Amino acid sequence: MLNPALSTVALLLLATTTGAQVRLVGGPSPLEGRLELYHGGRWGTVCDDGFTDSAARVVCYMLGYGHGRPGRFIGNRYGPGSGPIWLDDVHCSGTETNIGDCRHNGWGRHDCRHSEDVSVLCPSVRLVGGPSPREGRLETSSTNIWGTVCDNGFTNSAARVVCYQLGHGRIGRFIGNRYGAGSGPIWLNNVQCIGTELTISSCRHNGRHNCDHSNDVSVSCSSTRLLGGVSPYEGRLEVYHNGTWGTVCVDHFNEAAAKVVCSMLSFGLVGHVIGNRYGAGSGPIWLDNVQCSGTENDISDCQHNGWGRHNCTHSQDVSVTCPTVRLVGGSYGRAGRLEVYHNRTWGTVCRDYFNDAAAGVACNMLGYGYIGWNIGTRYGAGNGPIWLDDVECNGTETNISQCRHNGWGSHNCDHSNDVSVLCSTMRLVGSVSPYEGRLEVYHNGTWGTVCDDQFNNTAAKVVCNTLTGKLVGHFIGNRYGAGSEPIWLDNVQCSGTENNISECQHNGWGSHNCTHSQDVSVSCPTVRLVGGSRLHEGRVEVYYNATWITPYINDAVARVVCFMLGYGHNGLAIRNSTGTSSGWLRYVNCSGNETSIKDCPPSSLYRKPNNDFVSCTSSVRLVGSSNPRQGRLELYHNRAWGTVCREHFNSAAARVVCHMLGYGGYVGQLLGNLFGAGSGPIWLDDVQCIGTERNITNCRHNGWSNQKCKHSQDVSISCPVSPRLVSYRIRKSTRRTTRSVSQWNLGNRVRRLFQ
Repeated sequence: MLNPALSTVALLLLATTTGAQVRLVGGPSPLEGRLELYHGGRWGTVCDDGFTDSAARVVCYMLGYGHGRPGRFIGNRYGPGSGPIWLDDVHCSGTETNIGDCRHNGWGRHDCRHSEDVSVLCPSVRLVGGPSPREGRLETSSTNIWGTVCDNGFTNSAARVVCYQLGHGRIGRFIGNRYGAGSGPIWLNNVQCIGTELTISSCRHNGRHNCDHSNDVSVSCSSTRLLGGVSPYEGRLEVYHNGTWGTVCVDHFNEAAAKVVCSMLSFGLVGHVIGNRYGAGSGPIWLDNVQCSGTENDISDCQHNGWGRHNCTHSQDVSVTCPTVRLVGGSYGRAGRLEVYHNRTWGTVCRDYFNDAAAGVACNMLGYGYIGWNIGTRYGAGNGPIWLDDVECNGTETNISQCRHNGWGSHNCDHSNDVSVLCSTMRLVGSVSPYEGRLEVYHNGTWGTVCDDQFNNTAAKVVCNTLTGKLVGHFIGNRYGAGSEPIWLDNVQCSGTENNISECQHNGWGSHNCTHSQDVSVSCPTVRLVGGSRLHEGRVEVYYNATWITPYINDAVARVVCFMLGYGHNGLAIRNSTGTSSGWLRYVNCSGNETSIKDCPPSSLYRKPNNDFVSCTSSVRLVGSSNPRQGRLELYHNRAWGTVCREHFNSAAARVVCHMLGYGGYVGQLLGNLFGAGSGPIWLDDVQCIGTERNITNCRHNGWSNQKCKHSQDVSISCPVSPRLVSYRIRKSTRRTTRSVSQWNLGNRVRRLFQ
């Protein structure tokens, strides 16, 4: 066998053809170095303008490695040479047999300096079967025969040596057996590198093996990385070029570009831009105005300004997240069935123990922040493996896999239990129930409120459809009080078909003329009343597991249902002889003080005709008028309706009644005995309220039936549409004026108001 010196001479002789002679100098082996050509009796260099891997392959062919050996252009790795610069603007197809046959400017014609002298690598390793030359099954050449490498002992350190051999720098990752089995000999086994070796053969290894080709190593030499993040799947994007890592400017960088980055990193085909979340980098800014279609194999294949050409600062360095979770089946990206990426396969998550904290972790992985909700199985069954079960998170984890669970693929579920998640930019706060509260929206990293101007039940429907998947929603005034922080939206007007409240017409983010006293509250009931002749009466249906079901009703259940609907704990079970309901009915044991029917312990399911309706008139009603918001006040007591005497009854008492009837905040007006005399018992007299009681019976009074009134003194009240009956506003440009209109005629003017 020739010694190294004679081998070099032999390579040079092989490179002596009818055209130019070539050599590689300054490198650690004859396989790499600065490219030099012999012409006109002198050795000279080649300028890097236009030089590519195709030209490098021609050089390697001239050195005797054949066209099967990959050639790599490795920038100016081995520094400047001396003497003439023989060639510039070299353009090869890769099939030429001599570098002089490629298109170029002519011998000795150039506009370069020696700092641009080309270096070339003729590696004895290659990556095959992958989507690009940077990734694939590892093969190494021995005695000009290609063979594979066994995965025993192979690590990222060994992968970095491979990528360095290929001219990509020390940026490799071992990616298992992703690109399958090769053929031919298995040359290396138990490869153990420290990562600084020049060639894979320099690492400790066994020449003998006990492997088969199912153990063939695959390697990725990605020229991208994510730094500074909480996990390897997100961080500031950096790209490797000309031997140096640098950053990418955020200008025009979008989800399609993020997808390309994540694909390059072998993290799947999902990527999100997360602004400059992970701060400023250093070194060169390599790319700006990157615009991708999403199908490119490399970020450098996308349209951009050119390497190093930009008008950015490092404050604009882009950050990317490559989530190993995704939401599928929804109409927009923030809701869907949760799927996780494991072992190169997408699979689902069982809903056992899965809660809002776990949903928040998933949403944060998707780049939305910790703003997730478990929405049951709304988006149906998936397929493939069920990767996780019994997931329990505290809500601060950075990856769903960090939460407590049974282990990958260990479960006792089927796909009917696949969990769905909502990453909502809305929430309801201030209530004991997650289905009711002050509306807040998330924008620009901050939660803020919504002003009640123009806000109505249609807008509430959009909120509730997003949060609960049900097209039922009620605007309940300012019931849950004033928030803080910004008021994000004002004059919200929705058609009811929007996916998010921000899609409705509004003044623009942060543009308003409101105060927090006008912050909107919304109720998204998971119960409804159907089949009744009045809004506050009907057969109860409960939304359970994406289906409306009917529970068995008694007075305790009725009180809970009415509380959920915003009427307080003031409901009655009414025997309704005209309606029937068949099917499985759920029996629940409520005490009557629960805030949600789901808090009542369930009993067995059984089939039973059900004629029971619920009345949520809070044991009060207004009669004698065609408008449900006004009339003679009557109370239900001891199984009978009766009236209330107007003595000492005032507007504070009227406000309590209106609140019981579910008409929003504490608003109400006394109308004397406008709607005439009733009949039956006169239940209450001398009623004196302060206006904040939850039930008229909590006010001071003489006791049931303890009175000296006649029905000519039966009180009538009205529940105005809004508090602006007694204070209304006139808008003139952005200025607000309040005028007092306290001197209402309680006859004709009230009639006109409600017509």
